[in-house]
Amino acid sequence: MTDCANKMATNHTTHRKTLPRRSGAEDAVEDIYGRKSLRRLLRAWRNPAELNAHPLARSPIVAQRRQARGEDAPTALRGIVLEAIARLRPAGAPTTPPDRAWRGYIALTEHYLEGRTLEDVARMLCVEAVSCRRALQQALDALGDLLRRADAPSPAGPLNTAPAPHGPFVGRQALLELADSLLTFGCRRLAFHGLPGSGKSTLLAHLASAPFLRKHYPDGMLWATLGPQPDLSAILTEWGQALGVGLHDLEHSKTPHQGAQIVRQALGTRRLALALNDVWDMAHVEPLLVGNAQCVYFLSTTLPELAVNFAEARGCIAIPDLSLEDSLLLLDNLAPGLLADHYDDMRALAEACGGLPLALSLVGHYLRHESHAGQPRRVAAALKALRDAKARLALRLPLGTDRLTAGNASLSESIALSVSILPEAHRQGLLALCELPAKPAVFDEETALSVLRAVIADTPSALATLDRLVDSGLIQHDNGSYSIHAAIRDWRLVEPHAAQAHISERARRALVEHTMRVVYSPAQCPLTPAQWTAALTAAQISVDLDWPEAAAHFCQTLFDCLDRRGVRALAERLLDVAERQLHLHGPAERCQLDIQRGRVLLWHHDVAGAIAQLQQTVEYARSEAPQALPTALATLAQAHWLAGNAQQTVQICDQALDLTTFPDQAALRLQILHTRTAALSQLGRHDEVESTLVQSASLAHALGQPVAEINALLNLGALLRQRNDHDEASRHLQAGLALARQIDFRDRIAYALIALGVIAVDKHDYAQAQAYYEEARAIAHDLASLHNLTLVEHALGVLNMRQKRWEQAHSHLLQALQLAEQNGLT
Repeated sequence: MTDCANKMATNHTTHRKTLPRRSGAEDAVEDIYGRKSLRRLLRAWRNPAELNAHPLARSPIVAQRRQARGEDAPTALRGIVLEAIARLRPAGAPTTPPDRAWRGYIALTEHYLEGRTLEDVARMLCVEAVSCRRALQQALDALGDLLRRADAPSPAGPLNTAPAPHGPFVGRQALLELADSLLTFGCRRLAFHGLPGSGKSTLLAHLASAPFLRKHYPDGMLWATLGPQPDLSAILTEWGQALGVGLHDLEHSKTPHQGAQIVRQALGTRRLALALNDVWDMAHVEPLLVGNAQCVYFLSTTLPELAVNFAEARGCIAIPDLSLEDSLLLLDNLAPGLLADHYDDMRALAEACGGLPLALSLVGHYLRHESHAGQPRRVAAALKALRDAKARLALRLPLGTDRLTAGNASLSESIALSVSILPEAHRQGLLALCELPAKPAVFDEETALSVLRAVIADTPSALATLDRLVDSGLIQHDNGSYSIHAAIRDWRLVEPHAAQAHISERARRALVEHTMRVVYSPAQCPLTPAQWTAALTAAQISVDLDWPEAAAHFCQTLFDCLDRRGVRALAERLLDVAERQLHLHGPAERCQLDIQRGRVLLWHHDVAGAIAQLQQTVEYARSEAPQALPTALATLAQAHWLAGNAQQTVQICDQALDLTTFPDQAALRLQILHTRTAALSQLGRHDEVESTLVQSASLAHALGQPVAEINALLNLGALLRQRNDHDEASRHLQAGLALARQIDFRDRIAYALIALGVIAVDKHDYAQAQAYYEEARAIAHDLASLHNLTLVEHALGVLNMRQKRWEQAHSHLLQALQLAEQNGLT
């Protein structure tokens, strides 16, 4: 059986749909557009007299064409019908045999315009005659609809060929207000640029329907979506038809330049906005600049360089990422109900999407599909699956979802399109920079160049690559730092490069080596945000690569910083890797690693194990590395303090203080004094506590450590108040309060105010005490500081008791008790 016969056999078994019939009333009104009327018109195609007698020859659209072109009725009618038939032609080229989309168009043109029989047309289409007749009837109905719309009176109001905005519009109102402001000040070229999926096209669509645009440009908007390979002639044809130009005239324009001339003339003096969406090449823009001096242009692109070149000075607008709050709102709009029940998972997804509207929309559509039946199992599985970056990037918009760009339905395809226009060397550079952490982390230029030089031979070429990546929008620069979006960084997981493994290995090693050169001393902490990004990433890489030398370096330089910032898991893994080649380290480095192991044991509350570890370290340091002995003793003292051995703690602290007499040991000495103060307080040796706190405050001031100085002053004030030395206590508390206000250390401000209030109560200055307490309560409430809230409520209760305000006292004391019980502060 031939292919044609197979096709016919298949069509013979296809379910046949019965077309609905119009009512008699509809036939009376719409007769000239019905099948019977159109058959008579098409059969008279070559007979001017019969065409002249057809009712459509007296229709308004024919009269308008005759007046505009000076044609007779049959010629004008043929031209109008040919334009309508041309609009029925499917996009692209027909297949062999023609697929279903082409059947109606081919049957109509071949049967009526070329004069072939239905049987001949059916054989041409490889279908049975009944299928051919059905396709012809459908084509006649479609032709009638087009002619009916063309003959209908033009709607009043401005033009608008922009797509209607759809879906939730979140977090972009400020950009519309900015556009309104720029238009008010006469800006005539605005360009919006941002990452693939940042919502540029959606913003333009909402701009097209914004009331303020009608105020500035009352004649409406012409819209065009270009993409990487636009059909400029088709765009100009669409614009021309919207402006009332006949299809015949537009089709005779042989070049986009000629089409632009026709559209420019038709546009005349109208005040129009022209939107050029998804632009990739400035050369594509030039033929579409058909507006007069009263028109405005809006352009959207992923390329910052193109936006800068097109826009007027203030009209170049970067599309920012959505805030976390707006990201959650968008997800809640797309998948209603999930945010309340799965807040932590939804928040994690919002953060993973990095504020990119397309990424959030893809996730939201997927979650809505999986949650529509309310099955907890499916929802849980969907939320778990979306933790994987590859899964999120591979999501596609559902079929039937309106899209405003000529691009792809998945985020990975959109990003791949932006990457595909880069030269190969720049693609490799982008892959190398993908080893750096994503936003909100930042990195400096030296870090970027050190990574790029791993795959690019020389610094000038590395600089050129970095600049090209910034111009393409794939790497962002702001306030002296660079960043890469999580979607760009994760894209390499879905679209792996042939040399990706090699590039990744070299880039990661280059980053570690660069960071080891830059971060060479613990004294450099705290690091700048860019330095911290590089250091944290390099430390993690040294663990991933099982690189003991690098891990030991980062233990030496970053361990304290990681501890203070709460990144203890990474600090412990660094120590694990560094200890694998402990025999290669010198005595001082080995002592340092042993001390850090003791601290890790304390993190895990293994106090006995920490004491045993640190005692061995102290003995080793005494004989092999005396320079490490003060630190070992200081850490051992902390372990004994945590074990409740106050007396031993004081003794060890005294040994350590005797060894920390050099200026470069001042920070360690301050740490030892802090531990000694706590132990002395437990032992009730208050005179020694006072002298130790005085030393601590003085040393912290000399070191420029205001937090330590504040704590010492406040503790000293509290101690002196207990000894009823109110004047000295107030002096130290006021000094601590003033310093806390200078650095806006609000928790300590609240504590100082409470302590000063207690002294005011002791002095019977109840008004002053009330003022202190009210300010402290307001600060504690803003900070949600449960400890300070409990203290201030108790203090207010005592104050009211002193004034014999029993009901108020009871209320405050009850509130203090409830806070303490609810939050485990008893």
